[in-house]
Amino acid sequence: MATQKQSSSKAFDTERPPEGPTAEREVSLPPNVSIYAGPSGAELLRASLFTRLVTTLHGQAQLAQLAAALADCATFCHQHQNIVLVFDEDLNTHHEHFRQVCLRLKDNGNIGLDYGRCIFDAGSSLQAGYQMDKLQGGTVSKSCCALLTPSIASVR
Repeated sequence: MATQKQSSSKAFDTERPPEGPTAEREVSLPPNVSIYAGPSGAELLRASLFTRLVTTLHGQAQLAQLAAALADCATFCHQHQNIVLVFDEDLNTHHEHFRQVCLRLKDNGNIGLDYGRCIFDAGSSLQAGYQMDKLQGGTVSKSCCALLTPSIASVR
């Protein structure tokens, strides 16, 4: 039993530095976790309005098309797989950013939305289906956030 516990802790220990002077550590995240490293990490943490848009896209080529369509929106939105999270601090700005994202989706291949799975104007990230955790240490700055889809309650 002690052997299992020891190997289990090694698999999830991200605080331990790599061994050897040039050893690199590769960390793999579960498929429902992504790191937000956009230009507005601090704004994401301060945001008070969230809209979750679920697109109808699937497959790597289509997801790359979605990323290209939203390349100029990184200061107020984050894409994780086929989901786009729009975040802001005030209602008028949030609605304008929502409009910009929808126009970009329309103009770049008429990307559709699954309206039944979208959440509009949520007051917290959890209400929009995301758990955000401020990361510290390692190569990720303190303003970056881990975005989790609703299927995971917490990652520690």
